[in-house]
Amino acid sequence: MLRWITTPTPSSKSARIAVPANYRLPMCTIRRAAEEDIDAMLALGAAFFGFSRFAEFVPFDPAGARASVASCVDSGIAFVAEQDGRIIGGIIGVLCPVWFSPNSTTAAELGWWVDEDYRGSMAGVRLLRAFESTAKDAGAIAVSMSDLSAGGTWPAGNLFEKLGYTVVERCQMKRIN
Repeated sequence: MLRWITTPTPSSKSARIAVPANYRLPMCTIRRAAEEDIDAMLALGAAFFGFSRFAEFVPFDPAGARASVASCVDSGIAFVAEQDGRIIGGIIGVLCPVWFSPNSTTAAELGWWVDEDYRGSMAGVRLLRAFESTAKDAGAIAVSMSDLSAGGTWPAGNLFEKLGYTVVERCQMKRIN
């Protein structure tokens, strides 16, 4: 069985190639996101939005999304996964108190996405671990992650469980206007 991945070519363009289903991608680099990564992170955000059901409730606002990502890069928590000079994943979040325990700081993930071609490469786990480590160093006592519903299932649920997460709440949305 084959699957398709996107890979850089010597001409700096990307090409789609077929690889065996069990092909393991080389290790990517996880690093703090910088201002020059914002466009790539917005592209990841648009892919996330397209996969999610958020479009049923709110429009994608590129300018607003850019401001949110820039804010996380500047003063929140923001990491990217880079493979061969290409941003293949990212995670952004903020430190915030819990409303019922204002002296307890938590890290809340706002967006976490890995390009479909790179899932299974450990990029997502490594991004999450960098997020957790930075949150811990900043004094957070917990990390709050969300996972998207896909056809009535929660695809990241098993991964979160393996990484020690516990379901404490799920987000529900209803259009009211």
